[in-house]
Amino acid sequence: MDIRNVMPSDAVAISKIQINNWEHVYKAIFPENLLQNLTYGSKITNNKR
Repeated sequence: MDIRNVMPSDAVAISKIQINNWEHVYKAIFPENLLQNLTYGSKITNNKR
């Protein structure tokens, strides 16, 4: 695919597809609330000091 022949709307659509695929991969690798658990756990350990 020649980038010079891609219309701006095509580029937006392609980027949206890539973003959606990355979100899907990210959710498959990491549990939904893994980040929340990490931040919550760090707050608990910080409060114990």
